[in-house]
Amino acid sequence: MRIVKGRLFICILWLAFSTHDVYGQVPVFKSLNFERYSRKSNVQCLHQDMQGYIWIGSDNGLIRYNGLDFAKHPFSDSISNAAITAMWNLDENAFLVGLSDGRVWEIRGSHWNLILQPDTIDGKYAVSSITGNSNGIYVTTYGAGVYHLYGKSFKRYYTGNILPDDYIYCSYLDSSGCLWVGSDGGLQCLKFEGEVSCTSVTTRDGLPDNIVRVIKPRKNGKLWLGLQEYGITLFNPKERSFETPEQLKSWDYGPVNSIIQLDNEIWSATPKGIVDFEFAGYKRLRLINPNNNELHDLKFQLHDMYDNVWVTDGHEVFYTPGENIEFLNFTDSLFSGNIHSILASFDGVVWFSNDKGLFSFQPFTGMGSKVISGPVKLPVKKNSKIICMYEDASGMLWIGFFDEGVVRYDPVTGLSRRFTENHGLVNNNILSITGNEDRIWFATLGGVSSCEINSSDPFAVPTFKNYTEENGLGTNFIYTVFTDKNGKVWFGTDGKGVTVYDGVKFTNFHQTSGLKSSVIYSITEDWGGNIWLNSADNGLFKFQADSFVHYSTIDGLSEPTASGIACDPNGNLVVLHNNSIDVIDPETGGVNTFGEEIGMAGIEPDLNVVSVDRDGNIWIGSRIGIVKLCLKKSAGSKSPKVVLNNALVYLSEVPGGKHEFNSSDKHWTFDFDALWYINPVAVSFQYRLIGYDSGWITTRDRLVTFPNLPSGNYEFQVRSSNNGVFEEREITSYSFIIKRPFWEQPWFLAGFMIILVTSFYQYLRLRERRMKAREDLQRERIIAQYETLKNQVNPHFLFNSFNTLITVIESNKELAVEYVNRLSDYFRTLLTYREKDVITLEEEFELLDDYVFLQKKRYGDNFKMNKDIPVAALTGNMLPPLSLQLLVENALKHNAVSKETPLTVDIIIRNDLLYVSNNVNPKISKEPSTGTGIMNITSRIKIMTGREVSVVNTNSSYTVILPLIPIK
Repeated sequence: MRIVKGRLFICILWLAFSTHDVYGQVPVFKSLNFERYSRKSNVQCLHQDMQGYIWIGSDNGLIRYNGLDFAKHPFSDSISNAAITAMWNLDENAFLVGLSDGRVWEIRGSHWNLILQPDTIDGKYAVSSITGNSNGIYVTTYGAGVYHLYGKSFKRYYTGNILPDDYIYCSYLDSSGCLWVGSDGGLQCLKFEGEVSCTSVTTRDGLPDNIVRVIKPRKNGKLWLGLQEYGITLFNPKERSFETPEQLKSWDYGPVNSIIQLDNEIWSATPKGIVDFEFAGYKRLRLINPNNNELHDLKFQLHDMYDNVWVTDGHEVFYTPGENIEFLNFTDSLFSGNIHSILASFDGVVWFSNDKGLFSFQPFTGMGSKVISGPVKLPVKKNSKIICMYEDASGMLWIGFFDEGVVRYDPVTGLSRRFTENHGLVNNNILSITGNEDRIWFATLGGVSSCEINSSDPFAVPTFKNYTEENGLGTNFIYTVFTDKNGKVWFGTDGKGVTVYDGVKFTNFHQTSGLKSSVIYSITEDWGGNIWLNSADNGLFKFQADSFVHYSTIDGLSEPTASGIACDPNGNLVVLHNNSIDVIDPETGGVNTFGEEIGMAGIEPDLNVVSVDRDGNIWIGSRIGIVKLCLKKSAGSKSPKVVLNNALVYLSEVPGGKHEFNSSDKHWTFDFDALWYINPVAVSFQYRLIGYDSGWITTRDRLVTFPNLPSGNYEFQVRSSNNGVFEEREITSYSFIIKRPFWEQPWFLAGFMIILVTSFYQYLRLRERRMKAREDLQRERIIAQYETLKNQVNPHFLFNSFNTLITVIESNKELAVEYVNRLSDYFRTLLTYREKDVITLEEEFELLDDYVFLQKKRYGDNFKMNKDIPVAALTGNMLPPLSLQLLVENALKHNAVSKETPLTVDIIIRNDLLYVSNNVNPKISKEPSTGTGIMNITSRIKIMTGREVSVVNTNSSYTVILPLIPIK
């Protein structure tokens, strides 16, 4: 192999004399349109909290950005006149903000907590930086020195006690606890162990400029310093020495406002734009402007956790994937047009072909520019189309043409030679070229050719060995050829799947072997030794353990069709589509897509337009220019980070740390985000509420509500994806308990069961008592009916009634008719009421009046009945039927009634008692008495009212006192 340095020197000389134009290769920048959101805001600083949100500090407040929307953070009127000038993460849920009036506030959720209110500077000097460790928080200011906060106390360090200058631009706290600050008086190191000490580094110590505006640590312990006039220098704290790279010594870009360090580069924000210095590799220096050279005086930069870079000029905010993705866009018609093939050679030159011929450029030469040369003169017809390119082990380029065979070209001398079918090539249409140390393979429309590399005479006619269908190829139409690490050769065919040659025989794999596509465009091998095939219209296939695994859009591919694949040294598998580029992590299957959002729309790459250079960069030719990818390991597994902002109960924020809630807290809302700044609109979510939902629910909403959750244990889970594949995605969760209401608590249920059993037992006892009372009442009623029946058929009563009737008939026929009517009314009423338990007092007196009428016809004026009954009492009270008749009948039965001994019955009501009294005239011959009448009345009233019937018996009177039954 030739010495690369010698070839590179000759190539650069050739390029210098054949250069056509100069083009800038730049990262892709996207504007946030922040100026449109807040025209009056002047951006003072950029910050990313530990959750991933981007915060914009301005003179118009604090603004949060989630990739889709801006949200102004609420703050009190006491802060409204101050600008946000510095921010620093305190913990996962809080960060500190420094204001232009010198105050420092802690932001936790929506709450502002003042932690520093300087009383010596009267709000005159702004906070320039904040940092801290376990020993406290350090706040630097523009004019008031440094504040050290510990607990609720603070101490100030300034020119009056320890600092050489009070105007501090920046700070950095190293692992030893040394606080490095950059000021107008050089670089200082403050140590806070025991007695505070300060060591200064100035121009007398080799510092190029005493005004140190930026301090940025490098991974090896050294510090990048951004200066006022002399650009950037590298400081070694251990040796107290300075090193300024040669490319940075002639600095004319103005003050360095900020520095961020990427993997291989540092970006410095200056008044002229971003100065990009590649400190590794080619030591390239270039000037980048995010807005087509219209954006100047860049002030602040931020390197976020997703490797995006954010920049601002104070009015507009841009972000970019940085060194990960860069574009070389052509404006000259000579270089424009669809690129047909591309090759990154060993010496760092990138070769590409289009309809105008073969060109090359040096990606790492010049300040902010790329030298492009060509077209290269080759021994082919004019306008011959280059299809593919390959660089052999000796540095020669093999260039495959359509219908012109293959040309071997020496980029150092410019000499070339063409080989065709006349020299033994199987076919003149070369679609793909590959090889290893000693052999080259050519895929054509007529089969496959191979030849050995002749390093001693590169332009000697090689001996071609040809293979066709007759030798075992599936078909002669071969799109691509690839040699794996084990020396096997893979052929992607048009219509017959893939064929593998192991040096002895050909093996064909097609649909019957599990390969679901018969047209294979390109082949590559990942770090694990797995072979990947790119089909024409059915995604990818991974050959693993003699079987094919299919990858399609349901596995995360952005498009079903692809034109090429390649694997970089970091193990990333890159897939080219018409409008996007997918990056797959072969180990996890994760897919990350770069699409329209960063300018990939319409790239429409051909089959042989992807190449990997010696540094692992992937170069892709397209219809719109050349794309360079510089990917980190496992770039395909990057995915949106889900942040659960709030759990709300009835739209009120749940206090931090609370996980147990009352039974009435049923209305729940969860507010979440997925931070994916490159293409936030592609993000979708899956959520579930374990304990409520049966499975995952897919949505693009960022707010989920459960309006009526029952009591129970729950866990809300949410995950996100940028390509619709959610398996293996990180889950963010929140667990909570809605307590059961008291009536569902065990103690309540136990008590309720006891009460229920006791109540049931009492119910049974009461029921038994009621049944017994009903039986007693029924029995008493039967007895009463029996007594009534006896009265109805009492021969003495009938005999006396008939005798009275005979007497009346003889003397007064009309009275006799009335007598018969009253007698019949009496018996009819008697039959009506005897089945009832109670009747109204009015009905009782109607029956009694008939009875008394009949008796008075017998006894005349010798029998009297007096009543003193209020009218309201007649309809408002009740008695068992025939109660009064039995008492009157009892008085007639036991007393003599004559002119000499008249009988008077008095019936009166006092309160709720009815008094039935009669004078006592005992008969000489007493009638036998069973006492059942008065006993029946007493029993029935007691059952119904629970009260006793009273009897007052004296020598002159007999009184029965009945409790009335009020009508309810």
